[in-house]
Amino acid sequence: MLAEELSAQGIPERSRLISQAPIGIGTPLVESLPSYLHRLADKHWMKLYRMTLHLLPQLQRRITAGGALRANWSNNQTALATAYSAFTKRNDLHELTLSRLSTLVSPSGLFRSHRAWCPACLKAMGNQPYQPVLWNLTSISCCVVHHRRFQEKCPECKSDMSVWGEACFSKQCPKCAADLTCCTVQRPSAWELWKTIQCSDVLADSTIAVPPSRLMRILEKVLYRTFPSKRAASTAGGLGNAFAYQAGKLSVTTSLEHLLRIAYVCSVSLADLLVGDLALLATKPQSLPTQLVVQRPRYTSIELEKKSRQLLGTGPMTARQVCLTLRISPLLFRKKCPALYQELKAARK
Repeated sequence: MLAEELSAQGIPERSRLISQAPIGIGTPLVESLPSYLHRLADKHWMKLYRMTLHLLPQLQRRITAGGALRANWSNNQTALATAYSAFTKRNDLHELTLSRLSTLVSPSGLFRSHRAWCPACLKAMGNQPYQPVLWNLTSISCCVVHHRRFQEKCPECKSDMSVWGEACFSKQCPKCAADLTCCTVQRPSAWELWKTIQCSDVLADSTIAVPPSRLMRILEKVLYRTFPSKRAASTAGGLGNAFAYQAGKLSVTTSLEHLLRIAYVCSVSLADLLVGDLALLATKPQSLPTQLVVQRPRYTSIELEKKSRQLLGTGPMTARQVCLTLRISPLLFRKKCPALYQELKAARK
């Protein structure tokens, strides 16, 4: 009744929580949802898990007794953003979750469970540090500004910090109070830097919204036409042979890492792959970086048996341990060295 009277008088409805604005909307370093919710809880002098228990009691089972939010919340960030959008009367919280790509990118494994940060960026944030979405993506391992790899553990006690923990944007380690802005980090590879630049361009452009059947069109019109067969396309993209045949279904979603590999192999940017004109995309294939291509050794039957005998001479091993050491499949080992395979199987009994 009160809401109807207020709307009749032209007074907007009040929000249950403070309508706090996220940091960095429209930039590559847009704030992540865990960082925003912790800042919002601090405004109300509450812990995030207590505030969520009060507002969303149906999520009680996903909150541990110790007060830390479980890592599986990262797979349900879209639902959290929707709920807190209603509480704060803000319509831009979905920019903190990559929900614009939900029809194409699976939320499973998209975000880290433990914190990663750029020490130089954290120091430059001054008195208002926060955790950008780019730092929480599993596929990203370096900073787009300083071109340095992320720090993932405390330099003193070597402990990691949860993305949903209270210290998710702190400049000090919650265990030993070490300064997290003085870490020394390494330079990334060209592939890591390329992935970071592509994802930062997508985060900065809020107009990108992927249609539901985009993955099927990408595979059929870009990837599969670039290579002679689906098997060759999957091998070139480092996707696995099963991916090519399962992706024929319109309902299939994939990981962000797979999309980055497809874009790299087809010589296009990630933004063009997501929303560009597929008829104008380049079809000249290029090879993936060598660190992503798994080269399995090839042995003849004589070579494989000789290598296996040498390994067994160093100590007792099972057939599975021999296969893992030589990087071959158990099926191949049983096919090329049947006598030795049976010998190891009998010795195990």
